[in-house]
Amino acid sequence: MLSSDHLLLNEVFESHLKSSFHKGMRSEIAANYGSDILEQVLDIYEVLIDCGSGRGVTVDSGIPMLMDLAAERYPWLSEKALTNLTHAFYLTWK
Repeated sequence: MLSSDHLLLNEVFESHLKSSFHKGMRSEIAANYGSDILEQVLDIYEVLIDCGSGRGVTVDSGIPMLMDLAAERYPWLSEKALTNLTHAFYLTWK
């Protein structure tokens, strides 16, 4: 069973992540979910989006790395949250 924080984190990734968390979006998330949830979201986002940074990773090789890391560290992420994170990764590395 997912914790209440996990449910909220999934909700944020599912509802608010389109390509990145720009300043306005960060303010909206903090106002709606609190600064603790925002901090956790940004930490997860940075870990996953930067997973191949500095290792000669391409978009094609980086997405499987992201999925493996997510499964290892954040197995509670929903399919929609992972889809949105993968899309953000693609746009970041494009």
